[in-house]
Amino acid sequence: MDMNVEYEKKVPILQISGEIDHFVAPKLQRQIDDLIDADAVKLIFDFTKVDYLDSGGIGVLFNAMQQLLPREGTMGIVCVEPNLIRILELVGLFNKKTNVFLFKDRKEALAAMEKKIEVG
Repeated sequence: MDMNVEYEKKVPILQISGEIDHFVAPKLQRQIDDLIDADAVKLIFDFTKVDYLDSGGIGVLFNAMQQLLPREGTMGIVCVEPNLIRILELVGLFNKKTNVFLFKDRKEALAAMEKKIEVG
């Protein structure tokens, strides 16, 4: 897994490529924790170059979601890979009661993040 954090309109965007599995999940978790500790309440995960996601990666996403909920924060996942989207849908990450939203590109994600997205 390669990871780079960029900022657009003060929103951290985690550009990730490769595989997100239980071996690299702790590295991703530390990066997310650092961003949230620095008062980030909006996070965008760019998964356009992710080709594999296992339960370790899914766990990290759920943990980030749970950390952001009390802060009324939101997460956007940019993904176009049907298999990854299906996995994230099956585990309930995009459930109506979560603060996680799916987007087809960064531009759409940033536009939505600028607005107040209603959770629940």
